Amino acid sequence: MRKHLFFPLIFSFVCCSAFAQNAITLNVTPPPVPTADAGADTNVLIGSLIVLQGNAGGGTAPLTYQWSPSLNMPNSTILTPSVNVVQPTVFTLTVTDANNCVVTDSVFVDVFMSTERFNASMFRLFPNPAKDILTIEHPLEGEFEVKLTNVLGQVVLSQMNSGQSKTLQLEVGKFPSGPYMLSILQGSHQVSMKVVVQ
Repeated sequence: MRKHLFFPLIFSFVCCSAFAQNAITLNVTPPPVPTADAGADTNVLIGSLIVLQGNAGGGTAPLTYQWSPSLNMPNSTILTPSVNVVQPTVFTLTVTDANNCVVTDSVFVDVFMSTERFNASMFRLFPNPAKDILTIEHPLEGEFEVKLTNVLGQVVLSQMNSGQSKTLQLEVGKFPSGPYMLSILQGSHQVSMKVVVQ
């Protein structure tokens, strides 16, 4: 029995080593990946006409551009479109190259109603990015409203608060992952801050 087992093992070893000598090495260079930069977050007087400062590169030419939301934006397919900002908005720049490689970046444009406004440093948001619960610490007295808006400008959460507790928790785990805009409003005052849901 040992003789019957010995020869097939030698045959297998010889066959395997013969196949290993016929290996082919292929060097594959992936195409360059496109890049997108939507610019720096900013704040403007409500109703202001601004120019978004998009930038893109890399990838395989030609590159195409798409900004969203495109409401109040005459041309959403260029890198530096003008837009009339009437509410705090997260604008997303999507860059696509000739190989259909897609990359995105977002910019938050906050608005204020007048020269008198809240200061964002008055509020503490954590954790940010948030997975399930977003905690807001605030100094406000009296009733105020909290709104959470998605990148399409849709209000996905609106909640009135009494201001009795200086800590507020929002359940954000039910929302799709991505950037959102959190607005806190009290009377004619408003502050907006960028929030990311994981």
